[in-house]
Amino acid sequence: MKFKIFTVIITLLISVSILSVKDTNSEPRRVILEFCTGTWCPWCPCGDYTATNICHAHPLTIVLAYHGPYLYGGDPFTNFNGYSIITSLGFTAYPTAIIDRTNSSTNFDYTMWTSAVNSRYSSSPNSVVSIVLTAKNYNSSTRVLTATVNSTALQTLSDQYKINYIITENHIIYDPQSNNGQCVPASSNYMHEWVVRNMVNGPTGDNLNSGTWAQNQTIATTINTTLDNAWNAANCDLVIFAYKSTSPMYMSEMGQGFLQAATTPLGVQTSNEIPASFSLSQNYPNPFNPTTNIKFSLAKDGNASLKIYDMIGNEVATYYNGFLKAGYYNAEVDASNWASGVYFYKLTAGSFIETKKMMLIK
Repeated sequence: MKFKIFTVIITLLISVSILSVKDTNSEPRRVILEFCTGTWCPWCPCGDYTATNICHAHPLTIVLAYHGPYLYGGDPFTNFNGYSIITSLGFTAYPTAIIDRTNSSTNFDYTMWTSAVNSRYSSSPNSVVSIVLTAKNYNSSTRVLTATVNSTALQTLSDQYKINYIITENHIIYDPQSNNGQCVPASSNYMHEWVVRNMVNGPTGDNLNSGTWAQNQTIATTINTTLDNAWNAANCDLVIFAYKSTSPMYMSEMGQGFLQAATTPLGVQTSNEIPASFSLSQNYPNPFNPTTNIKFSLAKDGNASLKIYDMIGNEVATYYNGFLKAGYYNAEVDASNWASGVYFYKLTAGSFIETKKMMLIK
């Protein structure tokens, strides 16, 4: 009897050991959907709508929205470090996407994204690289974000892998957004999510391994970047991904992705912080020409409006007028068609009403 019990114990220990080894060499995949979009593009809201539904179905999915220009219309979000990524990934039509950089072509319009993401999760449920933040700090005074990243090969990899660090911003209000109403109702109350603000180490990133990357070998790298004053830091995310360096880039398969809110403590993936109070910040920059940013926070869900008036009280623009959830927001104001002078912007949210002054100088 003792021998049988001893044998069972040994068998259990071996089983636990095997399971432990298996667990250390697998990690659920976080599929990365990269797509090109534009505020001038009437079909692009269909891309936003599709990406939102994908995130609801697969919460681990990471989305990167690269804004590009159009000959007959501008876009305020195209001025980001690493902008040449749009060309490198071969984007020529809007909105089209790359799914984990495993496309056979770049002609993936929004009707194909859902099935492609589903297929990626089912065919490759585990990643080949683990990405972990071991240290992170955000200084709210200097707006400097620093972090240390450990990237570990979960199997022996003979290819060259690179690592990218990206800052995105969510909850950006911008009007106008061209919209044909095919997927979402046409409205001036348009919110932009996943907007790529800065590819910290460029469109191609940095080399991780040199030669064969042995299984369980960990490579440490560091990040040091400053969040621009125009961005709402509370809505910024740090996205990190490792990918296999091959050509063309849209087929340079992802090893793994990682996302964490830029300002939250280490280990908090996204920021769901509810502001303690309603607030309206001074626009930045001020004076400005022709664009500026207005940040505000809502302590409760409810209807809110952000309107802009000229010196004699005429309404110049309505940047939002509708329901908003409690949170932090950033309105990107484009005054290209306004005359130089002093303007007033007013936030109304329930009983909270505040007005501030800004100056446009051309």
